[in-house]
Amino acid sequence: MKNRIFIVDDDASVCRSLASLLADEGYQVKSFGTVSGFRQAVATNTVAVLMLDIALPDEDGLSALPKIRAEFPEIEVVMITGEATIQRAVLATKSGAYDFLEKPIDPARLLLTLRNLFATIGLKRAVAVEREDDRYQIIGESRLLRDMIARMITVATTDSTVLITGENGTGKELVAQQIWLHSNRKQQPLIKLNCAALPHELAESELFGFRRGAFTGADRNRDGKFKAADGGTIFLDEIGDLSPAIQAKLLRVIENGEIEPLGSDTSETVDVRVITATNRDLKQLVDDGKFRADLFYRLNIVPIEVPALRERREDIPLLLEHFLERLSRTTGLGVKSLAADAVGYLSGLEWRGNIRELRNVVERCYIMSRSTEIDLEEVKRLCGIVQADLISDAEVTNKLMAAVENFERSFLKAELEKHGGNISELARSLGIDRGNLSKKLKSYDLV
Repeated sequence: MKNRIFIVDDDASVCRSLASLLADEGYQVKSFGTVSGFRQAVATNTVAVLMLDIALPDEDGLSALPKIRAEFPEIEVVMITGEATIQRAVLATKSGAYDFLEKPIDPARLLLTLRNLFATIGLKRAVAVEREDDRYQIIGESRLLRDMIARMITVATTDSTVLITGENGTGKELVAQQIWLHSNRKQQPLIKLNCAALPHELAESELFGFRRGAFTGADRNRDGKFKAADGGTIFLDEIGDLSPAIQAKLLRVIENGEIEPLGSDTSETVDVRVITATNRDLKQLVDDGKFRADLFYRLNIVPIEVPALRERREDIPLLLEHFLERLSRTTGLGVKSLAADAVGYLSGLEWRGNIRELRNVVERCYIMSRSTEIDLEEVKRLCGIVQADLISDAEVTNKLMAAVENFERSFLKAELEKHGGNISELARSLGIDRGNLSKKLKSYDLV
């Protein structure tokens, strides 16, 4: 348990008083009279902090300290003693103790020490997780990428809104993740939402929540993404796909920190940092009247453009090495490499789908090849399969959107005819807002 503390002291009254104090502060506490008792318990229990006395019946605490730190490096140790000296304090610190407290222990100092210690433990765990999880690493050494990373790190420690732009597959979500990891809010949640995947009629309730009775089927209160991100960060991908109505509500959140759940007549305050991303030209959307100019200016406080892969070809060999190394760890198929001419060939391709397409090609080559070194001939053969099978993300998105719009128009046309052209009745039957439905019908020239 992350807030569990073990106390090793042969004075039962000291153990009782410390356990009572710490339990009141929410810590889980166990006490032992000997070092051997601690060793038996730690074999089956996870503990974060050990409070260790020096004068113990089975082993001197100062002698046990370096052995405990070597055997259980994840456990932080606070030494306690009734006979404190400078020499003992120095020895304890050199042996790995976090702090050295003299009996009778001052409660205020102890609690402060533990709060600081658990904060340090939290940071160490966060760093360890970040190092272990390479899914969000940004790989490359090109000038374009270095400039982008420098800009990213600079803005990370602020609460400014960030607009990340770039083609599909360039890694915009990775940039958002890294901004969060390097921010002062990294101990709080990062909530992600793809706006392009949100049906327009559900966007408001998904972002801001709803109250019971707000619409048909709303049988309970539900918080939205902004409430879930309170104190932390929200990442809104494909921000250019939000409807004008939702854009207005998003502007209010950014400017005032206020949300109003659907069906509520009162506002709630949230503290959320907003990071957005898009592969569309928001300036052009503003000129076309499809995106609010005031919202664009609020989102574009710090713009970060993620370069296309073809603009930083010198990073492709490093990406190839990274993907192959990761595949060798996660698939169990062994270590494989690419021949030098194969690397050169892959570095010269267009990569319309950017890093995402490159990663898919590498994975296919890695899985399909039977050799430990994948040569140029095999890469060309497998890439030929890929190029025949795959189209760019932009083409997929455009075709999908066209298909959805065709279906939606046909469906609404048939339903409108079924209800004799009565928009109000159609809205009630579909369970959506009449105003939104009317706008949708107008966009399809059905009214």
